[in-house]
Amino acid sequence: MDRRLSVDRSPQRLTVRFPTDDEVMPELIELVAAERQCCGFVSWELEDLGNEVVLTVRGDTEGVMAMAESFGV
Repeated sequence: MDRRLSVDRSPQRLTVRFPTDDEVMPELIELVAAERQCCGFVSWELEDLGNEVVLTVRGDTEGVMAMAESFGV
């Protein structure tokens, strides 16, 4: 999360943008895989836009708030 470019947070969605580079994408792929196993109460989406990688977490307000707090955003 230290390398994030921006954070957009709403009650049912958390979007975090990261730079595209050789280190960030593998870490995010691993993070999303692990979080899908333990935190299935929200959905996880990872999208490579070429110039940035976008992580989107969707769910109910409590679930998204819990994920935002756990990521320090």
